[in-house]
Amino acid sequence: MAEGKKLPWTALVEKFEGIVVAALALLLVVIVAVILGVVAYLFVSRLGTIVTGIEDIADLQQAALRAFSGILLVLLGLELLDTVKVYFREHTVRVEVILLVGLIAMGRHVLEIDLHHIEPLILFGFSSLLLALAFSYFLVKRAQSAARNVQEHEDEEYGGIL
Repeated sequence: MAEGKKLPWTALVEKFEGIVVAALALLLVVIVAVILGVVAYLFVSRLGTIVTGIEDIADLQQAALRAFSGILLVLLGLELLDTVKVYFREHTVRVEVILLVGLIAMGRHVLEIDLHHIEPLILFGFSSLLLALAFSYFLVKRAQSAARNVQEHEDEEYGGIL
C-alpha cells in the first residue's frame, strides 16, 4: 500500500471516533455542571449550619476540607474535559494532563482521609502513589522544557529558514 493512502474504512472509523469524543465531551460538560450546581447548592444551603456548628479549629478544618474537596472535584472534571478537547483537536493524549488529573484526584482523596483511623500501610501506599505521580509530572514537564529549548536553539541556529 502506498504511503499516504487510507484504507476505505478509515474515514468511517475517524467519523465514529469524532462522534464518541464529542459525546464524551458533552457528558463531561453535563457532569461538571451538575457537580458545580450541587457543590454550590450544598455550600449555600448549609453555610449557616456549618458556621454555627464550628466550635473549634478541628470543626473548622473539617468544614474547609469538605469545601476544598468539592472544589477539587469540579477541577477534576474540567481537567478531564480539557483532555477530551485536546484529543478531539489534536488526536493526542497529553500525558501531563493525565498526571495532573491523577494528582488532583489523589490530593482530593488525601483531604478526606481520617488520619486517626487509617492503617499505616494504606497511608504509605497513598504517599507512594502521590510521589510517583508528582515525580512523573516533573519528568514530563522537564522533558517538554528540554524539547522546547532544543527547538528554540535550532530556530536561532538556522535563522528561522526551516
